[in-house]
Amino acid sequence: MALFGPLWVFYHNSRRFEYSADQQAVGFTGDRETAAKALVDLHEARELPAVSAGLARIFMTHPMLARRVRAVRYGH
Repeated sequence: MALFGPLWVFYHNSRRFEYSADQQAVGFTGDRETAAKALVDLHEARELPAVSAGLARIFMTHPMLARRVRAVRYGH
């Protein structure tokens, strides 16, 4: 647990920063759909997985694509 706790905090905060950056992109462009499309295009261009299973989600630095797109479109 001494190792797992700090790692969880690090990855959790990293994902929160990604959501914050996404919302700032919406603020700069003023267009939620364009920002969402840009995320999808970036994932496709870099060949990143759209979903991850199980424990892999805990150790990801970026949120899953579907969650990021939903947050951008609906401001969550």
